[in-house]
Amino acid sequence: MYLRRLPSATVDLIVTDPPYGLKGDTTITRRTGKFGPATDIRSSFAWDERPDVDWISECFRVLRPGGIMIAFYEREHLHEFIEEAKRHGGVLRDIGAWHKTNPVPQVRKVKWASALELFAIVTKAGMRHTFNWQYGYHHNVIVAPICAGRERTRHPTQKPLAVILPMVRYWSSPGDVVLDPFAGAGTTAVAAKGLGRRYIAIEIDACFHALSAERLKKTPRGSFESSSPHVSSARSA
Repeated sequence: MYLRRLPSATVDLIVTDPPYGLKGDTTITRRTGKFGPATDIRSSFAWDERPDVDWISECFRVLRPGGIMIAFYEREHLHEFIEEAKRHGGVLRDIGAWHKTNPVPQVRKVKWASALELFAIVTKAGMRHTFNWQYGYHHNVIVAPICAGRERTRHPTQKPLAVILPMVRYWSSPGDVVLDPFAGAGTTAVAAKGLGRRYIAIEIDACFHALSAERLKKTPRGSFESSSPHVSSARSA
């Protein structure tokens, strides 16, 4: 695992979305509507196997004291991530949610549409952590649609830049090292590069690796900085 090759205490921020363990194939059937017949939507999640918690200890090893990890996690196992993080000196700062404004419809009509994905924010004990409060008051809920249009790639669980950008902006400083050990479509690395951070993106799937590399080529360094006010890093206890 490439993560084990990284030097200890060299990463400032980790933003990641590990596999949820969906596996298999998921099919959404679209019935005939006013636009006529439509084909089924099938997404393969054969690659999506939930990893052992060993990766969490490795992340805390590479984090500097005071470093931050933000991880999306499936609801049923979020407590496992938090407990493992605490075992390695993690301090829970918050639990947040991405509110999808256009969630996948509930075809079977047996429950409400699943419009929330949860994430935990933990810090590594030892020093004060970075939080750029100068960017203003912000809820622990990020409201954004699922990727569409030009931003959409063939990665089935791609996180939108609108969700990842505020995480990188608030919880790191220009020049910091941002790591994503489950890079997928490369959104964390793209956000980091566009905000003037350094980045490390690790992805085991060759197709997704190529996809993220192509996105990074098209993202000029610092290209997102003009969309936010200049701010210097603030440290809080």
